[in-house]
Amino acid sequence: MPDTQDPKRARPTARDLMQTDVVTLPAGTTISQAVQAFEEYHITGAPVTDASGRPIGVLSLADIARDDSVRAGRLECDRWEYYLANPLNDDDGDRFSGENAIFDKEDFSAAVLDDQRVEDWMTPRVISVDPTLPLVELCKVMTEQSIHRVLVTEEDTVLGIVSTTDVVRYIAEHGHTWC
Repeated sequence: MPDTQDPKRARPTARDLMQTDVVTLPAGTTISQAVQAFEEYHITGAPVTDASGRPIGVLSLADIARDDSVRAGRLECDRWEYYLANPLNDDDGDRFSGENAIFDKEDFSAAVLDDQRVEDWMTPRVISVDPTLPLVELCKVMTEQSIHRVLVTEEDTVLGIVSTTDVVRYIAEHGHTWC
């Protein structure tokens, strides 16, 4: 929580919003293991790390949900447009919720997910910010880069992560008093 008595810290920063218990995925993690971690920790994405623990990309449920042809570059789509293997219809109910949303797709069998590694499915760019970056600037980075999570780092060391949920939570708890 920002110190409103100190004029230098009157506005919230990335450090004020970040979650410090960051779930990371080593590059060799299988997609199936990643999905299990997402469910266990109730998250929708995580940084992918190399052998030394440095972030080399980010894997999200959106990356996993992308069609093989999009991932392989055979088809192009905008960041917000996904080619689903099975279109939804009224009879699907909640068949496409949680883990089933991934495993029920024709091209995402458990065997495929157990054989594929996160390093092959991740978004291979790491967007990170300094812990002192003000919330307004942090939001600009997230919107300009069309991302839902950003790493908070100092010298290639991950200190934490801020997601859109963290931003919404902060605003809900603090209102606009920090503006």
